[in-house]
Amino acid sequence: MGFKLVDNYVLPSAASTVTIGGGSSGSSTYNYAIPTSTNNPHFVVIQNVGPINDDVSLYCRVTKSGSADTSSNYDTTHKNMYDQTYNISNTFNASENKMNMGNCGTGNSETHNAYFWLYNFGSSTLSSVMSRTHMNVSSGQRLYGQIGGTSQSVASATDGLVFYFASGNIAKGSFTMYEVT
Repeated sequence: MGFKLVDNYVLPSAASTVTIGGGSSGSSTYNYAIPTSTNNPHFVVIQNVGPINDDVSLYCRVTKSGSADTSSNYDTTHKNMYDQTYNISNTFNASENKMNMGNCGTGNSETHNAYFWLYNFGSSTLSSVMSRTHMNVSSGQRLYGQIGGTSQSVASATDGLVFYFASGNIAKGSFTMYEVT
């Protein structure tokens, strides 16, 4: 098993969205779309992703033919683990139109860091499935982690991910995708 770098984007200035993968609609110059000819897993890493506005949620959607899928075909589940309060919460949401990765603010330490395993994304006969491990420092200076997964409730080929905040632009961050070979 190896990791082949297929897409990488470091935000040079604020942007409303960042698309990793997604073919020619992607944010980088790689123009990589998850191929339908193979069904290899993919691995995505986001680092130090922060917003322009304070106290806003980071969202993610899959892309189909380079465009964000805004349907209500996302079934998500995750567990939040909070450092300072020692609380654990469970969440399950069926028929969502995005994945919510929690709030952060504009301070230097208030960023999102995560990795995602993508399965069946190139398949038109299987549902796209993603697992994620996520850590951020919230706008309230609370460290928390999120472990979970998302599945598309319909089978169709998916070629990337698009990230955006609930309001305002993405101020900073790096986004990298690898194909697992």
